[in-house]
Amino acid sequence: MFLRKLRITSNDELVREVCFSRGLNLIVDETPIDLLSVSRESGNNVGKTTVLRLVSYCFGADAKKIYQDPEFEAKQDPAVKPYLENNNVIIEINLTRNLAFGEESDIVIERNFLKRRDKIQRINGQSFSDDDFARELKVRLFDSAIDKPTVKQIVAKSIREGNLRTENAIHVLDPFAQAVEYEALFLFWLGIPTETMSDKQRLEQQAKTERALLVKLRRDASESQISQALRVLDRTIRELEKRRDAVNVNPDYQQDLEALNAVRQKVMQLSARLGALELRQQLLADSIAEFRQERSTVDAELVGQLYREAHALIPGLQRTFAETLAFHNRMVVEREAYLTRELPGLEADLRHVQHEAEAAKQEEARLVDRVSTSDSFEAIELVNADLREAYRQRGQYEESQRVRTQTQATLESLVAELSIINEGIGANRGIVEQRIASFNEIFSRLSHDMYSEQFILSSDWSKDKLNLVISSVGDGPGTGKKLGQIALFDLSYIRFSDELGIPALHFVMQDRMEQVHGNQLRTLSNIIKTSNCQYIVTMLRDKVPEEMLAAGTVVLRLSQEDKLFRLP
Repeated sequence: MFLRKLRITSNDELVREVCFSRGLNLIVDETPIDLLSVSRESGNNVGKTTVLRLVSYCFGADAKKIYQDPEFEAKQDPAVKPYLENNNVIIEINLTRNLAFGEESDIVIERNFLKRRDKIQRINGQSFSDDDFARELKVRLFDSAIDKPTVKQIVAKSIREGNLRTENAIHVLDPFAQAVEYEALFLFWLGIPTETMSDKQRLEQQAKTERALLVKLRRDASESQISQALRVLDRTIRELEKRRDAVNVNPDYQQDLEALNAVRQKVMQLSARLGALELRQQLLADSIAEFRQERSTVDAELVGQLYREAHALIPGLQRTFAETLAFHNRMVVEREAYLTRELPGLEADLRHVQHEAEAAKQEEARLVDRVSTSDSFEAIELVNADLREAYRQRGQYEESQRVRTQTQATLESLVAELSIINEGIGANRGIVEQRIASFNEIFSRLSHDMYSEQFILSSDWSKDKLNLVISSVGDGPGTGKKLGQIALFDLSYIRFSDELGIPALHFVMQDRMEQVHGNQLRTLSNIIKTSNCQYIVTMLRDKVPEEMLAAGTVVLRLSQEDKLFRLP
């Protein structure tokens, strides 16, 4: 799939139309080097990186990435956000399987920045909800209706902007993405079926929650403590029942007392059940409360200064405090939601038992009035009060024991399901290694042409999940070489996907290529010419070799006088 063009309209008027061609496409910042630091300090960037973010937005990315500082989320461009929202700005991209085809066969994606009824999110003129939009894109672009990996995860490798994606060839997802998410992505890259990956991610999250609950139960009381407590309570109940039965009762009241004993037995049983339900409710409430307490309430803006100082000392700092905070809270909310789903049914059961207990107590009170003149009533009442408390305590311990057993059984079931899925994935290891070998035939050859050094891709199954690793026969790559390595990886993958018929994007958008040496840029340009792809690069004008400019590869020129959105 190629990128034919990007269009930006404002209030139905064309602001920009950028047309892309096969091969190298340059987006150039014409700002002179001597003015660059001034423009950056004032926040007046011309928008070359924003081009990449707009294309990413059309694939479902968050709008905040367009106008928000990637390092400090509280910092926003004061002009761009109002402009996008108040002028009905629409971003449109055209995708095609072949640039030689006419536009009538294109896949046209449109999004604006408004909400609710004013929101535009269309594919070839048809509107979609967020979930349906992502599913429809995956079907049209990658011939797949499988949930994992998502479209945004697949596209991440093809739109390289920001620290993470310009410094990592393989690990291109959210900084806090889990290993199972990467496993799904890597299998997709290699053309291995990923039907079970959605189930695997769900099961692993559930297993994590069950383990947390089991840890809490074991922290509250050990199995031995529960067992010994139940033994003591059973003995206490037997002794109290003997004391109750030993009380001499006036025969005239025998019938009433038998009825009273029956209803008291029911009250005791309901008390035990009530205690069990209350304990379960308390366990859930405590777990939910603990998860909520885990949510960090630290104000990201207050910590911003610390991160700016840290960024000054460590320029390569990638993860922001706000990103860490957001991911942490998102994981806590998911675990909290899993437990919260049980609450409505539990609360309904609790209300039902409370209603039954109240009715039984009313019947008990009625019978008490009838036998209250008995000399033995006070003695029986004292014994029965102790019995009720003993039954209540036993109910709580039995519920704790039941929940522990059920949680352990659930966890074992989840682990068994995961084992079956992992065995299925493991059965493809041979195919994985074969395809990695095919990829390396391309990757190592191109890297040798560019650096006289061979880069290779390899698999790592050490944590029972597929991970991919890039290494080099020579020394580890520096920053400039790292960018070149990423470029070679992306270009190799396009050739690899063509050879195996794996649906893939045939364009790469790359930021920050100024750090690549001019000689390597020239070699890279020659590799691009022989590849069935589009390589779209943002660069400073002063860093582009003259022969690359002369080749007519510049598709967009930006400057302080002519910014992307044509704002002052």
